[in-house]
Amino acid sequence: MSLRRIVLVAIVVLAILATGVLTLPRVFSANGIGERLANGNFEEGFAADGVARGWKKFDTGGAASYGWYDETWNRAIYEGKHAQLIEINSFKWFPTAPDRYAGIYQTVSVVPGAAYQVVVNALMRTTEADMIASGYGYRVQYGIDYSGGQNWQAVANWVDIGLNDEWPRTNPGAYFTYVGNISATGPRLTIFIRGWKKWAQPNREFDLDIDAVSLRGTTPIDTDLPMVSLTVPPFLMVGAQAPVHVHASNDVGITDMILTDNGVPICSVSHLVGALTLDKDCDWIPASAGPHTLKAMVKDMGGQEASFTNSMIVGDMVEFLVNGSFENGFGGDSVANNWTGFTNGGRAVFGFHHETWQPAIYDGSHAQLLEIDTLGMLDNDPNRYIGIYQKATGLTPGAPYQLVIRAMMRSTEGDYTLSGYGYRVQYGLDMAGGVNWQAVGDWVDIGLNDEYPRLSPGPYYTYSAWVTPSGNSLTLFIRGWKKWAQPNREFDLDLDGLSLRGYQ
Repeated sequence: MSLRRIVLVAIVVLAILATGVLTLPRVFSANGIGERLANGNFEEGFAADGVARGWKKFDTGGAASYGWYDETWNRAIYEGKHAQLIEINSFKWFPTAPDRYAGIYQTVSVVPGAAYQVVVNALMRTTEADMIASGYGYRVQYGIDYSGGQNWQAVANWVDIGLNDEWPRTNPGAYFTYVGNISATGPRLTIFIRGWKKWAQPNREFDLDIDAVSLRGTTPIDTDLPMVSLTVPPFLMVGAQAPVHVHASNDVGITDMILTDNGVPICSVSHLVGALTLDKDCDWIPASAGPHTLKAMVKDMGGQEASFTNSMIVGDMVEFLVNGSFENGFGGDSVANNWTGFTNGGRAVFGFHHETWQPAIYDGSHAQLLEIDTLGMLDNDPNRYIGIYQKATGLTPGAPYQLVIRAMMRSTEGDYTLSGYGYRVQYGLDMAGGVNWQAVGDWVDIGLNDEYPRLSPGPYYTYSAWVTPSGNSLTLFIRGWKKWAQPNREFDLDLDGLSLRGYQ
């Protein structure tokens, strides 16, 4: 019996004598043999950039195009349902450049002096579909940084895996399997796997599929607890999605993570083999206002656990505009209650109207109609404006607020090409809560281009943006703009469903 086995038996006996209960100790020993790569089979998901989770990408840049993709075509997969596809192409490059590289890499923990077996399964698909035709123009290599560095260009020795078969891009054959051995020199190493497009030939595509990659050998001792932290955005609101970032790390790898809100799971991760660093963005939508406690719990490959909590207050999502739907009445000047009208005067006719014509209403039974016309006016002025404004109070400085404007333009021309984009809809903000529309420095065009005939309206246009007040109030100005000094024109602007919602 080995000394290690004798020690384990002694620990078990002492545990039984002390407690009467058999409790096996959790041991993650350097004498075990296991897989060191996380997501080496590419079955545990991909990031938004097309790189498998647990891996990172690199390329040469320069005169070529590069791509990383979740390969789900069964003919290009070695096993399972996913592989990593790496692409180098020169379709849009003339001239292109020689010696273009693209690949993936991962850093793992190892035991100094221990032996590890490298397995790479790869498939090349090319435009030429023949190694003779391409002049051995595409190769697959791997390299090791024995210090665990992240710079692929610092690798001194690259190993060609011996893959010579080039298949047609749309008619692949069998995968090639490479098996090799390495010896670790330190506690960490990084494996890089790359495709190499040798020649500066235009209109070529090199597709490299990689699957079932393995680095198997001695597992390190689990000596330290995992490190874990949470990053939570400010001004959380009921019903509003908030990205919560969980970061964890450990020298033997993080296998499991679960994020809870007041004890209710909202996000989790589980890996067969843990990466040294875990970064996970969890989309959290708080269901209620008031106090919340987020807790991230992680486990490493040795079974050790750690957690991090963050307590916060979730605010209500509140509407700050009064009578933005225009359903709560109009004043004697035909401007909606709680709003104030403005114009720049001059040679034009301006009108504020209580809109009750159903085809010109977004929802409900009322809208605000603004009119500028030059009917019967041969002499009139360009750049005529009409609008409404309202001061919103009780805001939280620095918090996000969603502005929504719904608008419809009706004009004499009934076509923006005929009017020469002669009518526009804009909004402006006074972050100090001032009420002088002419003091607004920056006006934002909401992007509404459709002009309908005056008596034949179409659907409303919806504009949405997030604004951040610098104080506890702001004033929203919305205006219609008649650009040209053309006689016998009428511009009707209907506004409805206005909103400024956000944190309270």
